[in-house]
Amino acid sequence: DAMLAAMDAPIDLSRLVWRIARGLDLVPSAMRLAGLEAARGGLASLPDRDERLALAIGRINADEATGSDRYDWCIIDCPPTIGLLTFNALRAASEVLIPVETSFFSLKGAGKQVGTIRTLARRLGGSTPHRLLATMHDPDSPLARKLLNDLDDRFADHLVPVVIRHDIKLREATSLGRLIVEHAPTATGAEDYGKLASWLMDNPPGRHAVAAALAAEDDEPADATPPSHSPV
Repeated sequence: DAMLAAMDAPIDLSRLVWRIARGLDLVPSAMRLAGLEAARGGLASLPDRDERLALAIGRINADEATGSDRYDWCIIDCPPTIGLLTFNALRAASEVLIPVETSFFSLKGAGKQVGTIRTLARRLGGSTPHRLLATMHDPDSPLARKLLNDLDDRFADHLVPVVIRHDIKLREATSLGRLIVEHAPTATGAEDYGKLASWLMDNPPGRHAVAAALAAEDDEPADATPPSHSPV
């Protein structure tokens, strides 16, 4: 609704924005979002079709009463496809965070994921910085440790120095629809994501260092073939 709304039409924040925890709001999607990219979905026919998410976020974030922003951070959870919605996410994002499991097939796909993100960003006329996050890591597995080292060797400059270890409590929290810090605040999953949040606050996303970062990378042709799972 927010992405298709005319710029002069009011947005009902009370219906779109859900308060799910102290200091944390959620703007959820519905099943209709899946059809937004279709020919008759309404998004493809708009002249600013790849900027609608950024515009919607801007309107939701703007507090007209005070003239300030409502939020410090906005996290966009993307679908596992490459399409118009992903283009919108790249337009709106200041950085892309790519979760990569420390498993053989995920590591093989990490390069393709990075290449896809870089290609899409360039097609949009910009360069969105990206970082990789090692997730579902089993520190007791020799293979997982080796793959984590390989990930560090290959993407050292873009690898977040925080590892999310495999923790069943994370799945439990997801199944219950609760935050991990509420469901199991002493679990390793809560500890790891707490470290990730602290690191991101100390190293906030931004586009200022992108040109130098890209110039330092090898200028290899990027494959824009969609990866088998979500790139962002």
